Amino acid sequence: MQTTCNQDSYIQDFGQKIGGAKKDLAQEQIQKLRLITNDALITQPLSKVLPKFDLVKMYNDKQITKETAVHLRYLLSKIPTKPRRTYSLKYWVVKVMEIVSNIRLILDNPATALNITALSLPEFILFSQEQEYANWPQEEYNSGHYKIQNLYWSSSIAVVKGNRIFKRGTIQECVEWIKEKTGQKKSSGKSQYSVYRYNYTQEIYISPKGKGNIILKKGFTTPQEAYQFIADCANELECIYKEIRFIPSERRDWNRPRVGNDHRDGKDISPEVFSATFPFYGVEFGNWVNQIERASYLNMAYDALMDLSLAMEIKPEEIVLNDKLSLAFGARGGGNASAHYELDRKVINLTKTKGDKGSLAHEWFHALDNHICYLQGSPLSMATEMQSRLNDRELGQAFQKLDVAIRSTDFYKRSQKCDECRSKKYWSTITEMAARGFEKFVITTLNELGWHNDYLANIKTVEEYTKKGYYPYPTDEEIKLLAPHYAKIVTCAFKIAESELLDIA
Repeated sequence: MQTTCNQDSYIQDFGQKIGGAKKDLAQEQIQKLRLITNDALITQPLSKVLPKFDLVKMYNDKQITKETAVHLRYLLSKIPTKPRRTYSLKYWVVKVMEIVSNIRLILDNPATALNITALSLPEFILFSQEQEYANWPQEEYNSGHYKIQNLYWSSSIAVVKGNRIFKRGTIQECVEWIKEKTGQKKSSGKSQYSVYRYNYTQEIYISPKGKGNIILKKGFTTPQEAYQFIADCANELECIYKEIRFIPSERRDWNRPRVGNDHRDGKDISPEVFSATFPFYGVEFGNWVNQIERASYLNMAYDALMDLSLAMEIKPEEIVLNDKLSLAFGARGGGNASAHYELDRKVINLTKTKGDKGSLAHEWFHALDNHICYLQGSPLSMATEMQSRLNDRELGQAFQKLDVAIRSTDFYKRSQKCDECRSKKYWSTITEMAARGFEKFVITTLNELGWHNDYLANIKTVEEYTKKGYYPYPTDEEIKLLAPHYAKIVTCAFKIAESELLDIA
């Protein structure tokens, strides 16, 4: 069915103001600090929990003073790296929460910095002097891995990196040395390689540095021969590594015409009807989304959400998750992603350029995943990661069983392969695997009705995916194993009494 658009209509943002969009000037992301919980720190990457502060921009926009910018930069620099060992997490969480609390105090009232012990220590005094000589935040300054510190055994100041001393002198001399050193340092942009040996055959092979499981070239008889190949054929190795790292797009770049019930009777959906059917907290459009596109997006989203409602056997008004969920079209996206879900604002954003290519079901599952934790007081956590910590035991068990089922399939092994060359796991995290599996579940459920909706979920088949052995979705056979677990999660999530959810929230 073709989508029609009334060019005489005027569509603008409706519902409540979501906030935090690119077109909003206020730095509202600092409110995310209030949502941080111990559970969120334990189960989520720190980058997803802690807001990113552009202190230079905040200073230039006169949101904070120079003194406050230095205070915040110091406190942020004291957040330790998240430990990998479980037994160390408890102490790390206590330290991070203490720093977060101090940051929040300063943002609420900069004068409270006088009462924060960490900002009266000699280490901070030296740090603030370093920023002063560097003329930060008026000028960009980043010391990188270098650190200026007092050498107490010699009563002098030096630039150090680890246990090595690089420069002694005054603070100003040390700052100038760092500026010169970091300014000259340029990345070649080329990968580094290491030489390894098979224990059994003693055969020598070349791998990317730190990734001995990835074989780029083998068959060398001596390490010297391999190192000479690295020196002479670096471009060849780079091409091989680039091909291994390449993960094709998992979605088609085109949509098939939708097949399914005519939910709109062939008419355009107005903001009023859309909002009455799906009472999102807020719906917003990017400044570059024109009126024809806005009408088209509303029509496609309406059809997709109605299809999702029918396929999951939940009411249309339940799609918006107790009126907490928001929807944005081309208002908040950036980078290469076609869509994303924002934990702190509970908003799904579909980008203008790629948002119509079947990401809605994926992001809606992220929203449901997060909403379950929000209702029990952990608004920055995901149920796929908390599982046994969920208040509702039946729902927690449903997520645990889905986790076990996913990890028992080749879908999990293929996802691991997609992550082999990444510095951080993405494809094989349970949160992302569960969302991709849900897409396949939605597609399969619609197919059983004789429908398909590529705006809702549009993924390549195994046959269409060009990198064999890396297909990042469940196959038709694998989804048969996973489908009952998704059905159970949806049933449990929407059968909990409304009053109980509100009490928990």
